[in-house]
Amino acid sequence: MKYTHYDFDKIMSSNESKYIFQYVKNRKLTNIYHSHSFYEVCIILSGSATELFNGQKRLLKEGTVVILKPEDLHCFVDQSENLRLVCLSVKTEEALRLIDVFEVKLLPKEVIFDVGTSVAKLSNIISQASEEHHYKLLFCQILTFFEDYQKQSVPYILKMAVQKMQRFENMRVGVPKLVELSGYSRSHLTRLIRQYYHCTLQELMTKIRLDAAYNEVILSKDSLEDIALKVGYSSFSHFQKVFKKFFGITPAVLRKTNSMWTI
Repeated sequence: MKYTHYDFDKIMSSNESKYIFQYVKNRKLTNIYHSHSFYEVCIILSGSATELFNGQKRLLKEGTVVILKPEDLHCFVDQSENLRLVCLSVKTEEALRLIDVFEVKLLPKEVIFDVGTSVAKLSNIISQASEEHHYKLLFCQILTFFEDYQKQSVPYILKMAVQKMQRFENMRVGVPKLVELSGYSRSHLTRLIRQYYHCTLQELMTKIRLDAAYNEVILSKDSLEDIALKVGYSSFSHFQKVFKKFFGITPAVLRKTNSMWTI
């Protein structure tokens, strides 16, 4: 199926802008099947619309939020007369930065979820949106709702097991301890982690360890070597390599520029 591709910089005349905000009411949505080089959030405020996404149709109702990643294909093929919809396009660099801040970097290819009665809160933000910082606030609110949605959907036993892995004595043991705490077989736990956290067991374990290490580097006076051991890395050189790959900065530089104990 043929489609059109939209590039953010070609749409926007100003290279400084990172957002494109569109509010749709009493207007026909485009039925051009397209992809784009940016992230896009679609929020159904009232009514309904039928979206064609990667070749499949699905109905979007009031309170539905869709987060589309670059290169996803979609268009709207039908809509109700009372449809009110907001589309917020976010330049990829800006979207990835905020996704990292809200720790939802492991987004699946495309996200669809229901904000329920919180659509009223979104409507309030949208009604005042007229400048760049308003659009950023809206995108951050969507990420917050998505983070809450992820937490609510995770089975309680699994959520508690992952929470207990925040303890240093558990993260030092690693994946075998997570299997033990969950009570699931390793194969079943692997499927659940993939379903709810969208990553492998080892990737989740790495995230838990490095998030803890990040906080220790900034907030504690422990040596970097001791921090590596505390979170489960016996090789300091490997710890440094993984840390820099994950955060884009070495532990030493992070401590030098962000430590609470530099004064």
